[in-house]
Amino acid sequence: MRNPKVNIYKATAAFLVILAAVFYYYEEIKVPETNIETAEVIVPVRDIPENTVIEKEMLSIEKRYAEDVMKTSDIATSYDEIVGKRTIVPVYKGELINKKRIIENKNYMNSKDQTQIALALNEVDKALLLQEGDYIDIWLEPISHDQEAIINPHKIIEKIKIIDVHDSNYSRTKTADNITTAPDTLVPAYITIELRDEVIKGIYEIDKSKYNIRITRYGEEKLYNTVRNIIEGGGD
Repeated sequence: MRNPKVNIYKATAAFLVILAAVFYYYEEIKVPETNIETAEVIVPVRDIPENTVIEKEMLSIEKRYAEDVMKTSDIATSYDEIVGKRTIVPVYKGELINKKRIIENKNYMNSKDQTQIALALNEVDKALLLQEGDYIDIWLEPISHDQEAIINPHKIIEKIKIIDVHDSNYSRTKTADNITTAPDTLVPAYITIELRDEVIKGIYEIDKSKYNIRITRYGEEKLYNTVRNIIEGGGD
């Protein structure tokens, strides 16, 4: 017959070993929990098209990792920074709103006569290194070779003045001292122009799956040859 006292001693010893292991885990092994710092930011609750006046109902406040927010400059963190302002390019649901992509909503922008819009440049047309004050022509270019046989590239808008130029990060091409950034350090990706509302509507209605919007400097009739060389894989 087993001695019950021996069993009690064994159980007690086992319990103490387990207890010691638990204490050791929490004191020596377990990684201490860290508080991850967050920051409040403003994000759209739905996609907001370009050239749209932002209303508070379009936005919400969310918490994001502060480190991620700090990595991107000019992020909106309060309603006052963006409500009532106008988008220059589309702003998408849930994304951080970069204040460089919105502008003050001036009275003339609400006019039915003229409105400013930002136009994304075709990759090829970025090589023009356009600047504020340049005059341009806007062309419609069929994407496929078959389409070109039916509709040749043709000019849809002539002699429009560029109001502003931004790079792919939507940074301005001029410094605080109004000195133009050297072309080798900045490639224009967006141009701001002013058009009648009905013309803007026509641009927005262009089927981007069939046509490219192309830019040339005003009066330089080189797009036909350029487009043909690209399609045919021709020369420079």
